[in-house]
Amino acid sequence: MAEMTVERVADRYKGRVFILGTGPSLLALTPEEREALTKEKLFACSRYYLWKDAIPPSFYMVSEQNHVTGEGKILDKVAASEARLMLRWQPAPDGWIGLPVDEYRRVSIGGAGLGRLPYVHQATSETLVALQVAAWMGFEQ
Repeated sequence: MAEMTVERVADRYKGRVFILGTGPSLLALTPEEREALTKEKLFACSRYYLWKDAIPPSFYMVSEQNHVTGEGKILDKVAASEARLMLRWQPAPDGWIGLPVDEYRRVSIGGAGLGRLPYVHQATSETLVALQVAAWMGFEQ
Protein backbone atom coordinates (compact mmCIF):
# COMPACT_ATOMS: atom_id res chain seq x y z
CA MET A 1 0.00 0.00 0.00
CA ALA A 2 1.26 3.47 -0.87
CA GLU A 3 2.30 5.69 2.01
CA MET A 4 -0.63 7.78 3.18
CA THR A 5 0.07 11.50 2.94
CA VAL A 6 -1.98 14.62 3.49
CA GLU A 7 -2.25 15.04 -0.29
CA ARG A 8 -3.62 11.50 -0.75
CA VAL A 9 -6.64 12.09 1.52
CA ALA A 10 -7.79 15.35 -0.11
CA ASP A 11 -11.29 15.00 -1.59
CA ARG A 12 -11.12 11.23 -1.13
CA TYR A 13 -14.36 10.96 0.85
CA LYS A 14 -17.95 12.18 0.72
CA GLY A 15 -21.09 12.02 2.81
CA ARG A 16 -20.96 12.34 6.56
CA VAL A 17 -18.50 11.68 9.32
CA PHE A 18 -18.91 11.64 13.09
CA ILE A 19 -16.22 13.16 15.31
CA LEU A 20 -15.80 11.52 18.71
CA GLY A 21 -13.83 13.14 21.48
CA THR A 22 -13.45 11.79 24.98
CA GLY A 23 -16.34 13.45 26.75
CA PRO A 24 -18.74 11.74 29.13
CA SER A 25 -21.52 11.85 26.54
CA LEU A 26 -19.99 8.72 24.96
CA LEU A 27 -21.01 6.81 28.08
CA ALA A 28 -24.66 7.74 27.45
CA LEU A 29 -24.82 6.08 24.02
CA THR A 30 -27.56 3.48 23.78
CA PRO A 31 -26.79 0.07 22.27
CA GLU A 32 -28.75 1.15 19.18
CA GLU A 33 -26.69 4.34 18.81
CA ARG A 34 -23.45 2.40 19.23
CA GLU A 35 -24.55 -0.09 16.59
CA ALA A 36 -25.49 2.71 14.18
CA LEU A 37 -22.10 4.38 14.66
CA THR A 38 -20.29 1.18 13.68
CA LYS A 39 -21.69 1.69 10.18
CA GLU A 40 -20.44 5.29 9.85
CA LYS A 41 -17.11 6.96 9.18
CA LEU A 42 -15.69 8.06 12.54
CA PHE A 43 -12.94 10.49 13.52
CA ALA A 44 -11.58 9.76 16.99
CA CYS A 45 -9.57 12.33 18.92
CA SER A 46 -7.30 12.78 21.87
CA ARG A 47 -7.22 9.88 24.34
CA TYR A 48 -10.17 8.07 22.77
CA TYR A 49 -8.01 4.94 22.47
CA LEU A 50 -8.13 4.58 26.27
CA TRP A 51 -11.89 4.00 26.27
CA LYS A 52 -12.36 0.27 26.84
CA ASP A 53 -15.64 0.23 24.88
CA ALA A 54 -14.33 2.33 21.99
CA ILE A 55 -16.03 1.94 18.64
CA PRO A 56 -13.22 1.36 16.12
CA PRO A 57 -12.64 4.65 14.25
CA SER A 58 -11.93 5.22 10.58
CA PHE A 59 -9.60 8.12 11.37
CA TYR A 60 -7.64 9.28 14.38
CA MET A 61 -6.60 12.90 15.05
CA VAL A 62 -3.90 13.82 17.55
CA SER A 63 -2.56 17.30 18.18
CA GLU A 64 -0.79 16.77 21.49
CA GLN A 65 2.12 14.35 21.58
CA ASN A 66 1.49 13.54 25.21
CA HIS A 67 -1.87 12.03 24.26
CA VAL A 68 -0.12 9.14 22.51
CA THR A 69 3.36 8.98 24.02
CA GLY A 70 4.86 8.77 27.45
CA GLU A 71 4.84 5.59 29.45
CA GLY A 72 4.64 2.54 27.22
CA LYS A 73 5.06 4.40 23.88
CA ILE A 74 1.59 3.47 22.63
CA LEU A 75 1.75 5.08 19.17
CA ASP A 76 1.26 1.72 17.48
CA LYS A 77 -1.73 0.90 19.69
CA VAL A 78 -3.73 3.88 18.41
CA ALA A 79 -5.77 2.27 15.65
CA ALA A 80 -7.76 3.65 12.74
CA SER A 81 -8.97 1.68 9.74
CA GLU A 82 -8.16 4.41 7.17
CA ALA A 83 -5.76 7.08 8.45
CA ARG A 84 -4.07 8.44 11.56
CA LEU A 85 -3.34 12.17 11.42
CA MET A 86 -1.06 14.19 13.62
CA LEU A 87 -0.13 17.83 13.81
CA ARG A 88 2.60 19.76 15.60
CA TRP A 89 4.88 16.75 15.25
CA GLN A 90 7.19 16.79 12.24
CA PRO A 91 8.16 14.51 10.75
CA ALA A 92 5.25 12.30 11.69
CA PRO A 93 6.06 8.79 12.92
CA ASP A 94 5.65 5.85 10.55
CA GLY A 95 2.00 5.09 9.86
CA TRP A 96 0.82 8.62 10.65
CA ILE A 97 0.00 11.53 8.33
CA GLY A 98 1.73 14.69 9.45
CA LEU A 99 -0.14 17.95 8.97
CA PRO A 100 2.45 20.67 8.31
CA VAL A 101 2.66 23.38 10.94
CA ASP A 102 3.00 27.03 9.96
CA GLU A 103 2.92 28.54 13.43
CA TYR A 104 1.43 27.81 16.85
CA ARG A 105 -2.33 27.17 16.72
CA ARG A 106 -2.35 27.31 12.94
CA VAL A 107 -1.70 24.35 10.66
CA SER A 108 -0.88 25.08 7.04
CA ILE A 109 -2.86 22.81 4.73
CA GLY A 110 -2.70 25.35 1.92
CA GLY A 111 1.06 25.46 2.29
CA ALA A 112 1.16 21.85 1.14
CA GLY A 113 -0.14 23.05 -2.24
CA LEU A 114 -3.70 21.94 -1.63
CA GLY A 115 -5.20 25.40 -1.49
CA ARG A 116 -8.73 24.93 -0.18
CA LEU A 117 -8.12 25.66 3.49
CA PRO A 118 -5.19 28.03 3.80
CA TYR A 119 -4.94 27.35 7.52
CA VAL A 120 -6.58 24.89 9.84
CA HIS A 121 -6.99 26.65 13.15
CA GLN A 122 -6.23 24.51 16.15
CA ALA A 123 -7.08 26.52 19.27
CA THR A 124 -5.82 23.46 21.19
CA SER A 125 -8.88 21.45 20.16
CA GLU A 126 -8.43 18.17 18.31
CA THR A 127 -12.13 17.99 17.50
CA LEU A 128 -11.92 21.43 15.86
CA VAL A 129 -8.95 20.27 13.77
CA ALA A 130 -10.75 17.01 12.88
CA LEU A 131 -13.82 18.98 11.75
CA GLN A 132 -11.80 21.18 9.42
CA VAL A 133 -9.67 18.33 8.06
CA ALA A 134 -12.80 16.18 7.51
CA ALA A 135 -14.29 18.96 5.36
CA TRP A 136 -11.04 19.20 3.45
CA MET A 137 -11.10 15.41 2.94
CA GLY A 138 -14.48 15.82 1.23
CA PHE A 139 -17.03 15.08 3.94
CA GLU A 140 -20.09 17.33 3.65
CA GLN A 141 -21.85 16.51 6.92
